[in-house]
Amino acid sequence: MKVTPHVATYSMFNSVRNATASMQIDLVRLQQEVVTGKLADSGLVLGARSENLASFKSDIAQLKRIIDTNGVTASRLDMTQTALRQLNAISDDLVNTLGLSLGDEAQKNVVLTELQNAIEQITSLLNTQVNGVHIFGGVNTASAPMAAHTGGAGEAAFDTAFAGHFGFAKTDAAAAGITAAQMTDFLENVLEPQFMGAGWTTDYSSATDETINARIGIDTVASASVSANEDGFRKLMLGAVVAKELYAAPLSQEARDTAALFAMSSAKTGGTGITGLESSVGLMENRIDRQNKTMTSQMDVLTRLSDNLEGVDQYEASTALTNLLTQIEASYATTARIQQMSIMRYL
Repeated sequence: MKVTPHVATYSMFNSVRNATASMQIDLVRLQQEVVTGKLADSGLVLGARSENLASFKSDIAQLKRIIDTNGVTASRLDMTQTALRQLNAISDDLVNTLGLSLGDEAQKNVVLTELQNAIEQITSLLNTQVNGVHIFGGVNTASAPMAAHTGGAGEAAFDTAFAGHFGFAKTDAAAAGITAAQMTDFLENVLEPQFMGAGWTTDYSSATDETINARIGIDTVASASVSANEDGFRKLMLGAVVAKELYAAPLSQEARDTAALFAMSSAKTGGTGITGLESSVGLMENRIDRQNKTMTSQMDVLTRLSDNLEGVDQYEASTALTNLLTQIEASYATTARIQQMSIMRYL
């Protein structure tokens, strides 16, 4: 007796359901590839070559991180350059103001006001911060590097140095007897070494001499900041402090003019040093710009290599997606018909 094979309705339904589930997985994959233009599962398709793809992507990510960091560094350098230009302008103003006041007692009070403002501006500019980072702090970027002169350790150190050298306070009437030679000796042999030596970091600056280094390229590290301890800043502050403190003292015109000439020379020397720092910062900015251009070119090459490995033909993927959608619709229709099959309909 011949037995006619038969297929249970449940088996037919389950078979179609499994096929539909498989097509739905392919649907998700194709939809992603149509949208991104890249393989949805590169490891599955590329096999051993997926290691190359991972290497390309890692290199691209590293280059992008450095370029992003360079953007932050460049903004700090740009602010540094702005502050340096303003400090240089203060140097010029000091020289001009003091030059016009030489031999003119009537200008003393006006000059004193301008000198006080200059000291405060120098301090403020050297305390410039960008996004919470004090750009003149060296590696000590968390706190403001410069302390105020007036009422601070700097003013006290000046008063102590003056009294220690002359034997009386700067406000004493005896100051009128100081000669030009005595004033020069005090300024050159006592006060200037104090500013250019350890007195600067004791009385004014908490910055470090060491500056921040930044990785501006894959194999390139460069200094990316300026310290408040640079000689140009010390000289500029020395000139402003000398003029401010001694213009207020009861000095003879001869001693006051000697102090003014010394202050003018210090401020001018400070301005020259600051101009040199402007050039150095400009070179840093140029190096970063060149490195960014180089790394952008490298990223373009790596991106093309990566795209060649994991890229898909979006037209072909779109066609396959359309065909798959048609098959899924047919599968749904078949499933619906199978679900309607029942022996009860034939009884």
